[in-house]
Amino acid sequence: MNGTDMKTKTFGIIVVGLMALASFFQNADARAQGAMSIAALVNDEAISVYDLGNRIELAILSAGLPRNREVQRKLAPQVLRTLVNEKLQLQEAERLGLKISDSALKDTLDDISRKNPAANGDILAFVESKGIDKQSVIEQTKANIAWFRVLNRETRRKVKISKEEIDAELARIEANKKKPQRQVSEIFFAVTEPGDEKDTLALANRLREQLNAGANFGRLAAQFSQSPSAAAQGNLGWLYPGQLDPRLEQVLDGMKPGQVSQPIRTLLGYYILRLNGVRKAGSEAADKVKLQLQQVVLTVPEKADKATREGVMAQGRSIAQKATNCSDMDAIGKKVGSPLSGSLGTVEVGQLPSAIRNLVENLPVNRASTPAMSPNGVMVFMVCSREAGVEESEAAKRARIKQTLENERRELVARQLMRDLHRSAIIDIRL
Repeated sequence: MNGTDMKTKTFGIIVVGLMALASFFQNADARAQGAMSIAALVNDEAISVYDLGNRIELAILSAGLPRNREVQRKLAPQVLRTLVNEKLQLQEAERLGLKISDSALKDTLDDISRKNPAANGDILAFVESKGIDKQSVIEQTKANIAWFRVLNRETRRKVKISKEEIDAELARIEANKKKPQRQVSEIFFAVTEPGDEKDTLALANRLREQLNAGANFGRLAAQFSQSPSAAAQGNLGWLYPGQLDPRLEQVLDGMKPGQVSQPIRTLLGYYILRLNGVRKAGSEAADKVKLQLQQVVLTVPEKADKATREGVMAQGRSIAQKATNCSDMDAIGKKVGSPLSGSLGTVEVGQLPSAIRNLVENLPVNRASTPAMSPNGVMVFMVCSREAGVEESEAAKRARIKQTLENERRELVARQLMRDLHRSAIIDIRL
C-alpha cells in the first residue's frame, strides 16, 4: 500500500471512537499509559496518543473553546492531521540540512510570549500552568520555524517577481481606487487527494459549529488554517473586488460585516471566510492614522447568565466614566487583574478589527470608549495619542507589492510541496 492509499484509508477511522485518546483525558495513570500508545507513524516516526492529547488541549486553550469531551473528540481529526503535517515538515527540513538552533527557538518563543498577554512573558510556564506539557508548544514552534525555512528556500529557487508584474499590479490598484474594499479573514482546509473530500468537509463544518458557538475566528485560523495567512490569524487585509477566487467573491458579495460563511469549495479546498469590514473608496488616508491605545478587559465568567453579563458591562461603564487619562487606565487594568489589560502599543487604524475601529477611530485623546462585549470579556479602550499617517513613497509601495506577490506565490509553493510530501510518505494512523 502506498502513502496516499494509507492516508486515505486511515484518516477516516479517527472521526468516532478514539478510545485510547478518551482514556488519556481521564486520569494521570491513563496519561502515562497514553504516552506509550502510538496515534500515528509518519515515515516510521511516531506521534503518541500523549502528543495528540496535549495538542488538543493546546488548541482548545489557544482558540478559547470550551473544554469538554465533545470538543476534544471533534478536534481530534484535524489536530492529528496537523501533527502529521508537522512531522513531514520537520523531516523535509532535516533532509535539506536546515537546522533550528536553540537561540532561534528561544527568540521565537519569546516573540510568542510577547504577543500573548495572558502568558505574562513566558508562554511555556503559562501552558504548563494549564496542565499542558510545554513540549507541545516547543514542537509546534520548531515545526513552524522549519517549514518557514523550507519555504524560504523553495521560494528563492522558484519565485522571481519581475518589474513588469509590479507595474501591472500598480496599474490594477490605480484602476480600483474608486471601488470599495473589504477586510477579509480566512480559514483554509486543503483537499490534497479525492479521498480527503469527505473528512475535510466534516472538519470545516465542525469548526464552523465552534464559530457559531462563539469561538474566536483568528485563534482558530492560527491553529487550524492551512494557509500562510494563519500566521496573521487568517487576516488577508483590505482587498479590492476581484482579488480572490470568483467563488469566494460571490459569497462575500452576500455577506455583511461580522458574518462568517459556510465552508466554500474551490479547486484547492474549503474556505471559511469572515467579512471583518467594508470601507469606501478613498479612505486609505484615514487608515494610515496611528493611534496609541490602552485597554482594560473585564473577564466574563464562562456561561454567565444575562444578569452577570449586564453587571460586568455596568462595571465597564463605571471605568469609562472614572478614567481621565491613560495612566488611569493602566492603573485600573492592573487593579482588575486581567492579563489582557494594558497597552496595545501604536497601531494604524486600518489594521484594527472593525468592532474596535468603530469604538476608537473618532474617540478624542484621553477619553475612554463605551464598553463593548467580546470573546475575551468586556473591553474599554482609550486613545493615548493620535498621529496623522504618512503617505507611502513610490519605492515603499513597490516593495510592498513585491512582497505581496511573493507571498501569493509562496502559498502556491507551500501547497504543492505539502501535497508532494504526503504522496511520497508512508502514513499509518493507529487510532
